[in-house]
Amino acid sequence: MKKFKLYTIALGVAVATQLTGCLSVKSYVDPAYKSLSYSDIKKPAQPIPVVLTTEFQRNGAVIPKAGKELQSAVERSLRATGVFSPTAQANSEKQAKLHLTANNVADLGEAAGKGVLTGLTFGAVGNAIADKYEFKFNYVDAQGKETSQRYPHMILTTVGNKKAPIENVQPMSINEAFNKVVDDVVIRFSSDLQKQQ
Repeated sequence: MKKFKLYTIALGVAVATQLTGCLSVKSYVDPAYKSLSYSDIKKPAQPIPVVLTTEFQRNGAVIPKAGKELQSAVERSLRATGVFSPTAQANSEKQAKLHLTANNVADLGEAAGKGVLTGLTFGAVGNAIADKYEFKFNYVDAQGKETSQRYPHMILTTVGNKKAPIENVQPMSINEAFNKVVDDVVIRFSSDLQKQQ
């Protein structure tokens, strides 16, 4: 599994850890999507071949390197649903297409400021950094019917001596949290698409 570099969270964490050396960093995924899992998806007899493209943005600005890592995470999630078989190129003109945009809506100044405060206090003043995402799916099936869906999601990351921001949610690494967020929105999109058809 590729490591996904979460640029906003990483900024606050990097500032804090450079000032102290080593701090406890824990990420928590917003449980808003916990009601659905891969087992809730109806797997067709044959997965739908789909040409997948992705784009990662921070505050609307495209970050190409992160887009490649996002592509890998989305491919993994789509395959796990059993609904789709993602490919990089179309095998025919009448092949389904899926474009996913992930926009990290971030306050970079706030992330850096919190990192400085935590670092200067050697982690005694811990902080929670919210990383908000807007995922947009644009799907065109083999017959040309287009469907668009948007899903907001969030990761909360604590740095230093800070209580968990969400109760009854397991802490994980930043990379695990982002992969979980991708899984959540891909599962929700797949379920919503099945309900529409």
